[in-house]
Amino acid sequence: HMPSVEMRRRALEALIQSLKAGGRCLVAVWAFEQDLSLPGARCFPSQDMLVPWQLRRDFDREGEGALLKRYVHAFTAAEICELCRSVTGATVSKHTVEKNNHLVE
Repeated sequence: HMPSVEMRRRALEALIQSLKAGGRCLVAVWAFEQDLSLPGARCFPSQDMLVPWQLRRDFDREGEGALLKRYVHAFTAAEICELCRSVTGATVSKHTVEKNNHLVE
């Protein structure tokens, strides 16, 4: 979960560069457009937000399982496809939505 478009693009560039020639990858991101009939769906107030994240007790130094907040950007379908296409060497062969996540191949 990266806060700027440039950071997201650089991460995708690194992903593409790590593939073998002709290699494929799957990018999965949170969808801003949520199907509210699905379990766990959320009505996001904006695309950029801080969401609660429960730290597992065995990873918490105090052993209490602290409740933290983490940054999330929820993508529109057009936004994630455009971002992927903007990376040199990347093509988008397929876009689907599964359990309120955009999946781009």
